[in-house]
Amino acid sequence: MLTERKISLTTKAQVALGVVCLLCGIGIYLLFRSESIRLYQWCDAVGVTGPIDMLRQETLQWRVPEFVRNSLPDGLYCCSYILLMDAVWKKGQTLPRILASTAIPLVAVIHELMQGAGLVRGTFDWADLLCYLLPLIVYLIAMRVH
Repeated sequence: MLTERKISLTTKAQVALGVVCLLCGIGIYLLFRSESIRLYQWCDAVGVTGPIDMLRQETLQWRVPEFVRNSLPDGLYCCSYILLMDAVWKKGQTLPRILASTAIPLVAVIHELMQGAGLVRGTFDWADLLCYLLPLIVYLIAMRVH
C-alpha cells in the first residue's frame, strides 16, 4: 500500500540549491551573452574578466539554444530567489512567507505581460513568461502540499 510522504528540503540544502541556481544563471549570462550586460561590467570592475574571457573563448563553438541563452537564466534567478527567500522565512507564518518568496517573480510575470500588452517597453517572450511562471507554480503547489 502506498503512503503519502512529504518531501522537504533542509534549510541548508534549500540554500545550496538556491545558490546553485543563481550561479548557473550567472554562468550562462557571462559565457553566452554580450559583454555589454551589467553583470559583465561588474566582473570587469572587480578584475575577474580574464578567466571569464578564457572560458568564453572555449565556448565560442558551442551551439547554445536561444532559450538557454536568453530565457533560462531568468528562470534560474526566479527559482533561486524563491528558494532563498523561503529559506529565510521558513520559521515564519505561511502567508508572509509566500508573499516574500513570490514577490519578485510575480513582478517579473506582470512586467512580461505588460510588455505583451504594450504598456511597458520591451519584447514580450513566451519563453520568458514560462521561466518566470514555472518556479512560481512549483513553489505554490509545494506550499499547498505541505
